[in-house]
Amino acid sequence: MYSDDEIKLLRQPRKKVKCKIDHSKVKQEKYLHFTSEKGNSRLEAEQKNEIDYLKNQIKIKDKQIAESNKLADQAQKLQANLQRQLDSQKKELLTLKVKDQQGFWARLFSKHK
Repeated sequence: MYSDDEIKLLRQPRKKVKCKIDHSKVKQEKYLHFTSEKGNSRLEAEQKNEIDYLKNQIKIKDKQIAESNKLADQAQKLQANLQRQLDSQKKELLTLKVKDQQGFWARLFSKHK
């Protein structure tokens, strides 16, 4: 990949060299400038395609993150519900144990019913 500075340099127009002595060199320079512009436009198109691809990948990752956050939230709610059920069952079990430990007469005349 190219850095921002390199991209700026690539986008700058090339300086034309004027040569009064040999016209073949001028034609050669123009040809090289023209081909480098084609190369730059092709490079810019490739970079644009790469940027579009990466933007699309970011959108996909954002959706995946949102989905995983949703699933994590559901898991936490489920865990909280299960913990409440477990706590209530423990309380019921403890009250049953206490009642079993009381004798017949204590259960018969117990104030708690």
